[in-house]
Amino acid sequence: MSLGEITEELIAKGREAFLNEGIEVLLGFEKSSSGFLKPKAFFSPDSLKTLRWDASASTNLAALLPKYRGKKIGILAPGCVSRSLVILINEGQIVREKLKVIGIPCPGVIDRRKLGPLKNSYFLGSKGGKFLLESDNQILELPLEEYLCDCCLSCRYPSPVIYDYMIQGKSREGATDALEGRVKKINSLSEIERLSYFQDQAEKCIRCYACRQACPMCYCESCFVESSEPRWLTAAPTIPDNLIWLLTRTYHLAGRCVECGACEQACPEGVDLMSLLAWAKQTVSQLFNYTPGLEIGERPALGSFSYDDPDFFWGGGLTEEKKCCT
Repeated sequence: MSLGEITEELIAKGREAFLNEGIEVLLGFEKSSSGFLKPKAFFSPDSLKTLRWDASASTNLAALLPKYRGKKIGILAPGCVSRSLVILINEGQIVREKLKVIGIPCPGVIDRRKLGPLKNSYFLGSKGGKFLLESDNQILELPLEEYLCDCCLSCRYPSPVIYDYMIQGKSREGATDALEGRVKKINSLSEIERLSYFQDQAEKCIRCYACRQACPMCYCESCFVESSEPRWLTAAPTIPDNLIWLLTRTYHLAGRCVECGACEQACPEGVDLMSLLAWAKQTVSQLFNYTPGLEIGERPALGSFSYDDPDFFWGGGLTEEKKCCT
């Protein structure tokens, strides 16, 4: 399907959700002044004229759900957003019956940081496996695959895992090991080199918490970084405190992150957030054979217990001979 046909079907499904399902708000996207898509809440069928979807939609819309708690909500959901919804349902944050999901086949999302000097160009849209930018009165046609987020390159679930309506089209195929490669590179470093790498990343961080705001799993009404009694962090973004923030956030998301990459896209300083999160995801997968956000009703890896859990708590290491509580 062409982008125009996808837009027409999207608007039609949105209208149907308002008129037949009684949703009160639809979370979607519209074009920003830069041409790249920005999140938008639509409150009526007539407002959907500006509803859009393309490869510039880098926000995980599930992060906006707490703002509309109590309402019947419609939401556009490619694979990663739908997996976020599954986790939020399983954690009791949203009620499935009050949610209408418009599933979208995902071609992947452009990483504006990979655009380099072109990142402030005007986005005209995508066309097949390419996308168009306008820069210095010239129209540039660039290959989409070369500018996708590493999260999208590594994505094994680009199609929605839950939906009430499904937009026709084809999702990106052929997941690579982009994120796994980043983790392997860090694991190949010595302990001193690894510490130096993450200290450099922490030094970039200004603790604006844009990553937290972009993440649908960071829904706590009160975050530990804002606590005054006890005070966990100083106000100044020092390297030790920044490391505490980055590592605590990583552990908070272990077994819950769907690797949508919204946090990394939101970071104004280019901190390597996904290497830490991908490391945590790989660890949980290896220890518990668990992938988050695939099935409603599943117990989270770190929220359940099994006699077959590995016995690393008592210093025995992860071995076949030493299982938990045997």
